[in-house]
Amino acid sequence: MFKKLFDIFKDKNRQTAEDIRKEIDVLQRVDEVITSTTYYCYENTLSLMKIEKEDMDFQIELYYEYLYLFRHLILRQAFTQLPFVQMKILHEYVAGTCTPLAVNTFLKRYPEIAGNQRYAAFYYKQFFSKIDEMEVYLSASREIIGDDKALLSKFGNKVVGLAGGSADSSLSGMVIHLITYAYQSMKIDEIIEQAKRDIFAKIAQ
Repeated sequence: MFKKLFDIFKDKNRQTAEDIRKEIDVLQRVDEVITSTTYYCYENTLSLMKIEKEDMDFQIELYYEYLYLFRHLILRQAFTQLPFVQMKILHEYVAGTCTPLAVNTFLKRYPEIAGNQRYAAFYYKQFFSKIDEMEVYLSASREIIGDDKALLSKFGNKVVGLAGGSADSSLSGMVIHLITYAYQSMKIDEIIEQAKRDIFAKIAQ
């Protein structure tokens, strides 16, 4: 039964991302939470830093930083709660389908790019080109919330550094607070528990 279900996620030509989301309801929630939280932090960071919205290269880099983070946090929690089979299904889904949704949400700001398949493909590749490097960086922190060595503090300082700000400024504190609030609002443990129930029910059919 697992093979039958897992084939859904491998065969992207046979089913669209929307078809896959319909197979297991919680996966749509994973999509929405990662995308909405990424966009929330991205928009608020631009506002806090008073960054002009004309510089697309910087904007996409900032947006991707948040997308790497919240994707990682979902999978990180899943590793602590899900059995291997369910974890593999969730990982395959997050790796293969939720990222295009999040990238499309960003590219809607630029209709001339979103409507051009060649440009859109470039930005998808740009995201995946750095994904392994970012996983190593994000996985290096053992704690998520805590002192300066904790993941969210370290990441907040990195984001401020991207914009040329000082890592020990009040701005850094505001960005870290923003990220921490967003992370806590995601209620990741509830999402993963729902995934555990839904994926198990699908396998058992």
